[in-house]
Amino acid sequence: MKKIFGLIVFIAFSATVFSQVSKNDYLEKSKRKKTTGIVLLTIGVAAITGGILANESRGQYSSFEQDFAGGLLIGGGIASGLVSIPFFISANKYKKKAATVSVNNLKIFLSKNNQLVNNFQPMISLKINM
Repeated sequence: MKKIFGLIVFIAFSATVFSQVSKNDYLEKSKRKKTTGIVLLTIGVAAITGGILANESRGQYSSFEQDFAGGLLIGGGIASGLVSIPFFISANKYKKKAATVSVNNLKIFLSKNNQLVNNFQPMISLKINM
């Protein structure tokens, strides 16, 4: 049982540590985060608009429950709009990471039988902005 647990932990650790993250992975994450942010912001704007219209359309004959429902829509819309902000921020971070990480093939020269031979080796380049 101990060996099985240790093997599972080792596989999980090696899968996360040694996995290669490419530029396309970061761009895909950025796109998903931005889409989520846009959806939440749109829902927030629609809820705020619906709450304002619900409160304005009743006039002076509105009850507490009707006013509370409109206020609840406005509050939910504001909350949804605020929740969308971290998604936009993380989308921008992933987009910047995609610009700095790239996977290329590096051309190297190897010596075989006293001759130089071209060989390609995978390379991950990282650009650090200062």
